[in-house]
Amino acid sequence: MNDGSELLAVLRQPEYLLTLPPAQQEPLLRLLRIEGLLAHVGARLQAMGHWSAMPEDLQGVFLPAMAYADDRRRMLLWEVNRIRRSLRHLHYPLMLLKGAAYAILDLPNARGRLVADVDIMLPRQDVEPVEQALLAQGWEGIKMDAYDQHYYRQWMHEIPPLIHTKRNVELDIHHTILPLTSRLKPDVGALWAAADLLGEDVEPQYRGLLVLRPTDMVLHAVVHLFQEDLHHGLRGLVDIHLMLCHFGEAQKGFWEALVPRAERLDLGRPLYYALYQCHQLLDTPIPQSVLEASQADAPPAPIRSFMNRLMTRLFTPRLRAVGREETLDIPARFFMYIRAHWLRMPPGLLLKHLSRKSTRRWGPDVWTQRNP
Repeated sequence: MNDGSELLAVLRQPEYLLTLPPAQQEPLLRLLRIEGLLAHVGARLQAMGHWSAMPEDLQGVFLPAMAYADDRRRMLLWEVNRIRRSLRHLHYPLMLLKGAAYAILDLPNARGRLVADVDIMLPRQDVEPVEQALLAQGWEGIKMDAYDQHYYRQWMHEIPPLIHTKRNVELDIHHTILPLTSRLKPDVGALWAAADLLGEDVEPQYRGLLVLRPTDMVLHAVVHLFQEDLHHGLRGLVDIHLMLCHFGEAQKGFWEALVPRAERLDLGRPLYYALYQCHQLLDTPIPQSVLEASQADAPPAPIRSFMNRLMTRLFTPRLRAVGREETLDIPARFFMYIRAHWLRMPPGLLLKHLSRKSTRRWGPDVWTQRNP
């Protein structure tokens, strides 16, 4: 096996790493660090009871990453507490997304997961008063020019991110799960109508908050990954794999509801790609009937084959010397970069947006920007 295939074997069964000699472990540990999965594998080895049998040198590789992930998890939980406190006078419904929801529900993918920011979602009409309330409580907008402000507020699914002036934590406030200009149009009202209210299963401080129901939580992770360029996307695929494993076993009727729910929300195509890649690369135990049902949302055969091979390539990272990428890697990433924007915007707006970004990056101010 090459190092990419061996990395996938470790993600399927972390104990496989312990069967390898140190010389073969070393490149895999480097790849796990690059992909942001070192703490995740360490946490799984610990949970599976392999930790005490591991050599101290190997434990020492995992421990700093796991300590950092634990610190980010504590930050995340504390910030949810602070945000809720800041907004308690408004009495608006508040939904937790992504890492915050995973951590409070203590899902398997939350353990050892690196968290960068806090994501919440509000009904669109509540976003402006919530933003003003947070600005009055120590948060401020991340500095952006007029075009970026317009880009977020007019076309995106979230407003420009906020950052806390003292705690230096970033907050993303969403009003739906995909850009308003996206080709896919999931019904955000259906997400709110089916959301789960946190109750007795979580700490008292989080009760009354909302999270997406299990099928919708998986679908949100799917569109968040498969509408993007997939660069360093393996961590997102592992998130989806672990949620499918968990909800498929713990939630009665989850598998039967998944594909119909995706089609109801106009997300059948990205779910097809996610199920295919999880099944092929991570051996996710997806019922055959669900795989067959998702085939109805697959693209025509030539496109399906091309896209599946391309995605498999991007989800299988390999170690290479700097500047020694394989010939096909650069055009593959460029194609997915353009595809991500193509899915996000209509052609006229996309051309205008990319022209604007190119001018900013390579225009007359490039020297000043790179040498302030």
